[in-house]
Amino acid sequence: MDITQEEAKESLEAVEEVQKRARKALAHGGGPYYLMLWGVVWFVGYLASQFLSEDISGKIWLVLVGLGLVASTVVGIRISRQVRRKFHDYRIGLFWLALLLYASLAVWAANPTKGEEVAFLITLFVMLGYVVMGLWMWGPLGWIGVGVTAVATAAYLLVPQYFNLVMAILGGGTLFFSGIYILRNWR
Repeated sequence: MDITQEEAKESLEAVEEVQKRARKALAHGGGPYYLMLWGVVWFVGYLASQFLSEDISGKIWLVLVGLGLVASTVVGIRISRQVRRKFHDYRIGLFWLALLLYASLAVWAANPTKGEEVAFLITLFVMLGYVVMGLWMWGPLGWIGVGVTAVATAAYLLVPQYFNLVMAILGGGTLFFSGIYILRNWR
């Protein structure tokens, strides 16, 4: 089957239009807001872990994660009301719940002795979640997951005494500014 240059050009333009509409739909969805929300949680939590005692920073993390979960639920409910096609949002929540349970079991079984070890393990599981979500539904999440995993691994191995500071700035910052970038450039 031979295709003329004009037909090829029209096909490419159609593909570009679909990509543009998909990006707009994603920017209008909850993805960027989740990224910014959890970027702030990570930034504050990891800063607390770097500069405060483990006892105090652990309590701060509990409050931050609790607030993050409540805020994520509110964002999910608000976004789902705006979406015409029903997506199985509950499956996403169940996926993250299952990942949380498996991460908890892995941390318990590994029995880490330092806060940085716990934080690294949890970061790996959360970024695995981002990679899986990227494979399932939104490619940029996968790349964010891979990037933050690389940063976390490098910091953990090369500068363990500054692991929490690196994760606050580069981990939390990557999540937050990825959300900002998507909101500004994909509309």
